[in-house]
Amino acid sequence: MHKRLIKVIRAQLVQGISQSDCAQAIALAITIGLFPIVGFSTLIITAIAYLRRLNQPIAQVFNWICGPIKLALIIPFIRVGEFLFGADRFVLNLRELSRQFYENSWATLSEFAWTFVHAIVGWAFCTPIVYLVVYTISKSVIFRMRRGDTHKTDNL
Repeated sequence: MHKRLIKVIRAQLVQGISQSDCAQAIALAITIGLFPIVGFSTLIITAIAYLRRLNQPIAQVFNWICGPIKLALIIPFIRVGEFLFGADRFVLNLRELSRQFYENSWATLSEFAWTFVHAIVGWAFCTPIVYLVVYTISKSVIFRMRRGDTHKTDNL
């Protein structure tokens, strides 16, 4: 059992370490890491990285780094989704939200559910651009880093 566990962990650490795979893991992690519903990105990234045989540690580190950015982008994603749906802006004032909830709980919950939909659609609208930009930049950086390592070892 112990040997099997070590084998699985070792495989996760060394799989997907080519330049392209590392760049894909970083781009995937940052793109999915910005998913506006808190608590889902780790599971989604784990599943996709496993299926695509990408490096799990790289993907999870960049996912966790995105946490504060995700929180900062929730409102903009909601606004993009509202724009795409042509919806009225959701009230983000706690006092007003409480008043609406006491007047008509079901309508307020329904409106709040649509806010999740707007946030997810806003995020989905932005994901292709985010993925391509992050992939291009990370692949370039990784290439330069590895090229620099090669030159250092050539001079020894």
